This record gives sequence, structure tokens and C-alpha cells, in this order.
Amino acid sequence: MGMWDLPSQHYVGDTELRFNPYHDPVNGRFTDGSGGVWGGTLVVEKGQKGKGVYVINQSNMNVTPNHRSPIKTDPNIKMDSVMQGLYSHNIEYKEVQPLKNVLTTDEICAKLSGGDMTKGSCSSLVLAFIGNEIGYDVTDYRGGESQDFFSRNLYISSIVKNSGGIEYKDMNAIKSTMKELNENVEEGKHYYLAVGQHAAIIRKNGSKFEYLEMQSRYSEKNTFHELNEKVLHDRFGAKRSRTVHGFKFEQAGWLIESEKLGKNSDFKKMLGYINTNTNEQKKGVSGYVK
Repeated sequence: MGMWDLPSQHYVGDTELRFNPYHDPVNGRFTDGSGGVWGGTLVVEKGQKGKGVYVINQSNMNVTPNHRSPIKTDPNIKMDSVMQGLYSHNIEYKEVQPLKNVLTTDEICAKLSGGDMTKGSCSSLVLAFIGNEIGYDVTDYRGGESQDFFSRNLYISSIVKNSGGIEYKDMNAIKSTMKELNENVEEGKHYYLAVGQHAAIIRKNGSKFEYLEMQSRYSEKNTFHELNEKVLHDRFGAKRSRTVHGFKFEQAGWLIESEKLGKNSDFKKMLGYINTNTNEQKKGVSGYVK
């Protein structure tokens, strides 16, 4: 997500909004300017570093500050905004076919994983994993526009919410993520989790949570690992607090059960924009986790 040039002062009614390079005039939201799964919502406070009082019109932000209650939507809603975005980006479509044989979790991981030679395919890899899990022959590591599209929080949010998943926001991404995992993740099921700068398949194993690594050049590392607060910080890039230019930002996360996501009527079509010819996959020993 790029920066937008605005006048030095912008007005909503009688309320002054001083220039902020992270304001998106298309949807009226304020973000941290980084794009990807780690975008946040600007929370402005009084007297921060002499900047005075800033007031943001909440109706333009699409979110309530310190929002902790998950947003759930009807799983039957089609992903219209996602599909329109794919069309407008002119991303090549490669239709997915049914798998000839049912694959185990280990077999799917072995099929998809490898050293990541793209800018970061974690999110599209998870979607490809879910596709294989529900019976479609999908591969990834396409890179380029496809990888970039599926890494953006705008589209991740639409995919998850329009399939009946959860979007949560909080100043402390680590605390809020552990809260959502404890309240929503059931043993015996797989889930898509995106928070911080990473997305992964997760599961509950006894009293612990685990995430599936699929981006390592070392095949033995592409397996389930424990998911805890330290891993959320170190591997996912989630933070207990995020401040940019003296302003505090909420941090967003998304969580959805794999099976629920797979039932969305647009899911199979969407996978065609991830699906990649085997000999064109950008993965190998020169790649690494991202």
C-alpha cells in the first residue's frame, strides 16, 4: 500500500485532520503504509510529541478503536471484491483439477513446500494447502502479481470475512491472537491464521498450538512447530505494540477454519489465480523462510 499525497490540512465537517501520508482517500481509512498482512488502523491521541489533538471520523475508518470482538460474516457470501481485484490485476488463470488421490497432511506439505524464492508466498501457500486438503490439485510459488495480491491485508480480510471467519484488531497483536486461538481453535481441525507479517496453517495439539512451516529450503523443517507468544513475535512478526512516527496503531489478525473457507462458492475459482505449473514454481535451495 503506497502513500497518498494530500493537502497539508484536510477537513471532515468542523474537525481538522492534519496531513498524514498514510491516509487512503479511496476508502477513508488510515493505515501504517506497509500493506500486506501487517496493515493497521491509526489511533490518534492527545499531545503526542507536540502534535496536538487529532480527531478521526470513525465512520470513515470501518473499525472501532481497541476492537476485540471478532467480526463474523455469512459463509455463503461470494468473494466479489476479491474476484474483481483478480480480474483488474490481469493475473493469469490456471484452472484447478480434482486430485486423483486423497493426500495426507504430510503429503500436501511435501508437495507444496520448499525454499521460498518469491517476495513471500506464505498466504497463497496456505490457500493452496487448503485447496489440496478439500480435494483440488493446486500448486503455488508463482510469485509476481499473484503472490503480491494474496499477501495484501485488504484481500485477506475479504477472503476470511466473506467465508465466515474472524477478523480481530487490538493494540497488542500477540495477546489478541492467543485469545482468539484459545477461544476458537478446536483440536482435530486446521485453520488459516494471518497476523503480523506471516500466514500459516495452524492446529491445536493437546494443550498446545502448532503452525505448519512450508517455506524452508530444508525439507525436515517443513513440518508442524509449536506456536506460542515467542513464535508469534519472532516468526510471524506480531508485536505487543506498534508505533510509527509517534502514533500507535491497532494490529489486525484473521482466523478461519480451513473447511469453512473451502466451502465458499468462489474458493475453487480463486485458486486458479494461485495454481502454478510445476516447472514454473519459484522455490528451491536458494530460497528461504519469509
